[in-house]
Formats: sequence, structure tokens, C-alpha cells
Amino acid sequence: MKPQYKRFLEGHAKALRAKCDVPPFGRLDPFELARRMEMRVLMLDESCGVPSELCERLLVTDSRAWSAGTLNLPNGSKLVVMNRYHP
Repeated sequence: MKPQYKRFLEGHAKALRAKCDVPPFGRLDPFELARRMEMRVLMLDESCGVPSELCERLLVTDSRAWSAGTLNLPNGSKLVVMNRYHP
């Protein structure tokens, strides 16, 4: 990893921790961060309303390929979709 990119990431992480009042080496709770940023969180599972073929692909076939993603919704809000099977 290039040093300037590492500094960028560390600075961004510091700002996110500050938003949640978390000390520099404290664990950042993604649900608390989403709440403070006024974002909704969806823990993807078979009953969340996603078409079954897509759910199968995301949770079984490619489960190890992703942890989470953020969607920009038409109303301007954001939705964080998390993979319940990825640590």
C-alpha cells in the first residue's frame, strides 16, 4: 500500500471514529456510525425481499467476495447492505 493512500485511509478512519466518539484504537460499531450518518442498514438474508436468485448468488455462491456495500437511493438517502455471513 502506498504511504499517501495509507495516510488518507488513516485520516478517514480517524474522522469516522471521532463522529462516534470512539478512541483512536477503539472498535467502530458500523451500526452506530450508520445511525449517526442517518443511513439505513440492511443485513442481507433470505427473507429481506431480494429476489431469490440474487440472494443465492450473494449469500452462497459469492459470499466470501463481499462484506458490505452502499446504495444511493432515488430519494437521496443511502442504504448500507451487509453480508451476514462475512466476518
